Amino acid sequence: MEGADYILGDAFQIDDVDTPVRLERAAGMLSHNERLLLFKLARDHYLGKGHIIDAGSFFGSSTVSLAEGLKANRFFRSISARIAQPIVSYDIGFLPAPPGAKTPITREFGKHSYTWGESFVPILKENIAGHDDVIDLRIGDFLEETWPAKRPIEICFIDLAKTNDLNVRCFRQLFPAFIPGRTLLVQQDFFFDRLPWIKVLMGHVAEHFEWLGQAGPSALYRYRSKIPAEKYAIDPYTDLPVEQRIACHGTATHPGLSPRRELSVALSLCYLLEAGQGPREALDELRSVRERFAGLVAATPKLQSRIERAETQFARGLPRTRPVQTKRPDSRIDFAERVEAKGQVTHAIRELTQAGSLLAHEQELEALYVQWGKLPWAGPHNERVRSEFVGARRAAQRKLNAEKVAAGRLIRPKPAPKVAPPSGWRSWLYRLLGLLRRPAA
Repeated sequence: MEGADYILGDAFQIDDVDTPVRLERAAGMLSHNERLLLFKLARDHYLGKGHIIDAGSFFGSSTVSLAEGLKANRFFRSISARIAQPIVSYDIGFLPAPPGAKTPITREFGKHSYTWGESFVPILKENIAGHDDVIDLRIGDFLEETWPAKRPIEICFIDLAKTNDLNVRCFRQLFPAFIPGRTLLVQQDFFFDRLPWIKVLMGHVAEHFEWLGQAGPSALYRYRSKIPAEKYAIDPYTDLPVEQRIACHGTATHPGLSPRRELSVALSLCYLLEAGQGPREALDELRSVRERFAGLVAATPKLQSRIERAETQFARGLPRTRPVQTKRPDSRIDFAERVEAKGQVTHAIRELTQAGSLLAHEQELEALYVQWGKLPWAGPHNERVRSEFVGARRAAQRKLNAEKVAAGRLIRPKPAPKVAPPSGWRSWLYRLLGLLRRPAA
């Protein structure tokens, strides 16, 4: 057992599980405890009353854990007779390279080497080989996926809510299929500090869930009662007033959490404040967090770097990117620097679009457009870089215009009535009148 970074009730204890060898060998980012939790949920708590959703498989460590648990389930034969491929696994199939990266980013995951931007589907398929009989693998953008509410979900693992758009998509597509009193939900990124929207969402529906505990950065819930339709109509991270978002976020604190997880929740609140109230309020809260967790931060370099990263971002204000150096002392800029500079502006526009309401940040958005226009041509990559910028700008403008319409600040023009052009003898008459009206030379 790698530490004891979990708090779970007796029914979900994971320290008594005999670990299948394949769980440990499957490449991926999930911690030891999270793999055991998924294994135990599929082995001991799954009755086949609905499907198992694996939303965000990456290399497949979550998928393998669920499949191994399912096949060790005492009801496996009867379940497989009723449900073909009970596990439905989603992933887009690649990790996008960070904007402005000058060189490829490659990391080792066990025996696998992966470079950001490339497809990892071959690695995923190799990892889950032999479990095809129980896994329905779906590769593509989850924002385009749909799940019918009448198709029940009994276990739901979510590890793809990296943006609020994906977070809301999971909420509106998957949660309506949950079984009251039965469905178990694992929010894998719950204790990751830079994704506050997950905690806001779970606070928005807190009365409909029972918090069962935590394993690593994952939070485990049981679905208790049906969520009313009016709650699904709300995107809590963008639609609720800031005070309500903060209140929803406050439900993320539970008795027994380790100081490390409490720090993650506290840092997440800082990012929420930055998006909702501005960088000054976020910095004030961050100073308080640094004081409250001073001993832990001083003893843990990784946590220290997270504090420093947040401080740097908040101190910059908007746009939240590294300062762009547009000229060298010798007035020359190489192509890689130009691509990075323009990529940073595009990234800042996307972050601003995803952060919340754009009405309050319209001037910052305009400043980003001006900043883009002042940056130099990006060499052989210019067309691709420009295309990415145009896409980000159009998305921002669509959202801003929609907000203006909703606020009554913009009235959509009615299309002008179409007037048929003159034809036949009328056309020749109009041309003749036009010639007669011309002034003499």
